[in-house]
Amino acid sequence: MFHRLDHLPPQRGLDSSFYSYTTLDGLPHRSYALYLLRRCAYIVGPIMRRHGWTVPMLHELSQYSSCHGKSLTQKQYGIDRYGKTTTEIIPLNIQLRLRDDRDPRRFVHMNDLVRTMLHELAHFAHARHFVGFYKLNAALLNELVKDVETGELRRRVDWRDVPIRIARLEEIVYTMTRDLKTTFAEMIGVERKDRYRYRV
Repeated sequence: MFHRLDHLPPQRGLDSSFYSYTTLDGLPHRSYALYLLRRCAYIVGPIMRRHGWTVPMLHELSQYSSCHGKSLTQKQYGIDRYGKTTTEIIPLNIQLRLRDDRDPRRFVHMNDLVRTMLHELAHFAHARHFVGFYKLNAALLNELVKDVETGELRRRVDWRDVPIRIARLEEIVYTMTRDLKTTFAEMIGVERKDRYRYRV
């Protein structure tokens, strides 16, 4: 179901730099799924404002998805005043898997949703899971910790909602290895680059 932010009742502790939300039809507790999306948006809101990130849509991802989140971006090319080609990454949407794949009535904990959201936000600057990506991902988590300690989120976000790390070591190694293989395949022309691509 589609929900426009200007049609939703304003509520303290919800919403941020997203213009709309979508929840999956035919599943129980859709109102709570919408609450989770809006709350997650609020928690990462100060980070998004500092980095100048606005995203049109935040979606609920199918509980059967193989990943916890996806971000869709588009590259926009231009020429600056010196004649050099510039590339701008335009965020189109973020998707978060909210539910347990074994029981759609059970929801993922907020700290896991926030960890996934920080991961997807880092993709706005780094497409691949290389060192630069994970450095930014860790920096975003540090920003969140400061926001909860002394910043805008102080006394408004519980520490239980803050992830303790960006990813497990085996997950980092796996994603870096996978993206290294993909990049190498693209370099030798095995895989065609798409104009639009989801990052997971």
